[in-house]
Amino acid sequence: MVRDNVFQLGDTAPDEAVTFAPNGESLQMSGNAFPGRAVSIVVDPSCRGVEVRDNPGAETVRAPVDFNHGRR
Repeated sequence: MVRDNVFQLGDTAPDEAVTFAPNGESLQMSGNAFPGRAVSIVVDPSCRGVEVRDNPGAETVRAPVDFNHGRR
């Protein structure tokens, strides 16, 4: 559960600000703010029980997330 945070993203941060890896369960993310520029929250289609809503400045996208998604 990720709730009620402010994500301050630098210029070099990827447009995919948050990613949920394959096979996640019971994911909740709401009330978080992403000021400064438009970003996305990417949820892998295999995730179940997903509730991602009300996160100003971010759009939620259902798309495949690579296994190495967090390795930058």
